Amino acid sequence: MGVNRELHGVDVVILDGRSGSGKTSLAARIAERFRADGRPAAVLHVEDLYPGWDGLAAGSRAVPEALAMGVYRRYDWEARAFAERVPVPAGVPLIIEGCGALTAANLAAAVARVRAGSSERVGADAAERVGAGAAEQVRADAAERARAGAAARRSADGAAPGRSAAGTGERVAAMRAAGEIAGGSGAARQRVRAVWLDCPEALRRERALARDGDVFAPHWERWAAQEAAFFAAHEPWALADEVIACDV
Repeated sequence: MGVNRELHGVDVVILDGRSGSGKTSLAARIAERFRADGRPAAVLHVEDLYPGWDGLAAGSRAVPEALAMGVYRRYDWEARAFAERVPVPAGVPLIIEGCGALTAANLAAAVARVRAGSSERVGADAAERVGAGAAEQVRADAAERARAGAAARRSADGAAPGRSAAGTGERVAAMRAAGEIAGGSGAARQRVRAVWLDCPEALRRERALARDGDVFAPHWERWAAQEAAFFAAHEPWALADEVIACDV
């Protein structure tokens, strides 16, 4: 994508892919491009939300709350515990990168963040033009949209494990529907860019172990099994605006 494409009008970039596919490197290049355009971006690394080596799914599920609350607790991998609170600043571009970054729920949460930012801007303009009453109505409308998005995400979660109606396929369909209901295809959705990075396993493993070998090597198979199960359930490539083959 990315660094060679115009980022004007993009407020959130979501980067997902298996370990070693280049997410963190691409996030850094996109952040640099945002800076060059005069819009310094914040970066949310999903690995800061995983509660340890068995926490891919839990970390992914924590993304919507981090966006809604504007803060999260960073997982300290050395201490094996959650540590300090880290803000997710509003009003700036946001890059969300990591395994599990792109799900229907996370996409809907990113769109909700964009809508909230737009509503704040519209609310400020309304207050200047016609007083506090109009601004309050704008905020009420934004809150109603947020409640609708939360209801859609709960509906998607209800279609998950335990239901045999159609297994994984229906779950994915429900999550896609939730993404469309909560995110839609309007202006706010167009300000979110979702990307899946595709890369051969041998190259991914070589990259990941070259970077984090001493720490990652004992856990590679354990983590890869989680990736396989999680991505089979969520099919992030089907939610992506763009699929990028990694450089070889």
